[in-house]
Amino acid sequence: MIDEYIEIVERLKEDKYQLELKRLRDSGELYNWSKIRERFEHRKIFQTFPNFNFDKFKKYIIKPPLELINYKKETVIIDEFMARKLSTGILQMLGDKMDLWLMNVGGEGSGKSCLASQQVLFLFTFLKDVGLINYKYNVKEIIKGSLKDLLDYLIDLDDKSYFNISVLDEAEDLDRSNYRDEDNKKFKSAMRRSRKNLNIIILNTPQVGEIDTSVTLARVNMIFFAKMDYIEDMGLLKKGIAEMYIIPRQKSIYSPLQKRNITRTEIKESFSKQFEKKTDYYKDLPQTIMLKEIIFYDTWGFNEDEYDDYIKQQNKTKQIGNQITLNLNQAYLLFRFMPDKKFFYDRKEKKYLTKQEYNKEYETIKKTLKKINNLFKDNPELLTKMEKIYEYKD
Repeated sequence: MIDEYIEIVERLKEDKYQLELKRLRDSGELYNWSKIRERFEHRKIFQTFPNFNFDKFKKYIIKPPLELINYKKETVIIDEFMARKLSTGILQMLGDKMDLWLMNVGGEGSGKSCLASQQVLFLFTFLKDVGLINYKYNVKEIIKGSLKDLLDYLIDLDDKSYFNISVLDEAEDLDRSNYRDEDNKKFKSAMRRSRKNLNIIILNTPQVGEIDTSVTLARVNMIFFAKMDYIEDMGLLKKGIAEMYIIPRQKSIYSPLQKRNITRTEIKESFSKQFEKKTDYYKDLPQTIMLKEIIFYDTWGFNEDEYDDYIKQQNKTKQIGNQITLNLNQAYLLFRFMPDKKFFYDRKEKKYLTKQEYNKEYETIKKTLKKINNLFKDNPELLTKMEKIYEYKD
């Protein structure tokens, strides 16, 4: 009887705490906005982002929008808990010059790609509305079909290009078994250097345990485990539920589910223990460190058909691309003897392409040529060596 009384009292205290927390959050009193503004001024945020609207930003943090309109003019419902945590993530990106990494985990058909599309829609809407970005919402720019695509994108980013959102779907290239892969090594180096661009990286993967721990435990901030259940009277699967975990940068984070603060050390140790044995990779994630279950509905943030077509094409390109590599001799010959784009010739039509036509064709190989040019530009001694071999003179 006494135990039940103590439990009721503790529950009432917790309810009162949560109500007070909600009141402070909704009123904006949870944060010291004058100090936040001072931090932003110190970080030269207003100089770097001249269109940044601090008042709008404040409103997003206090009460983020939970109903957004997608490409089909449908309403996408965003889980409030996720929206608040993503908003806090953007606050920390600005105030502490950090990037933001999300990971969506789940089996095929669990809805992790749909959830990623909703995360993208929320983050893009937030950043665009408060004046932190001005680029267009383009699925083909956001989705990366392979680690190589993401790596190339990060390397080619302009130093003053910020808040770029990328979704790597699927992220199996980052498996532990691929740690010797050259792109894998380069990516780990690039992800450290690219923090200054305040990038947002979203990884989709079937199993979090298979991903290299230098990514999961050192870079990822939020993990969403999309689950499926069985509807007996329909014989179908119930989707739209995800367990949410955060690896905090601070010492601890409060879990509404556990009703306590969970330390960063406890969270990392729990994940590390599960990642020790391969047989444990396929178990559910540690329930004792879960923050909360979130709900998401089957409404995509971007065009699902366009996404499917693009991913299929990327997968085909990846399979073919894995069979094609350039050696140094081939790279040099392209660098030195590649014809100017105005000399592109259409063999079928038996004519040289017009400016409009060759620009379109040229775009498909421009990135490759740019990498080759950068290789010799950054390594003049290599260029000198190759020109001696081929006895080339201007």
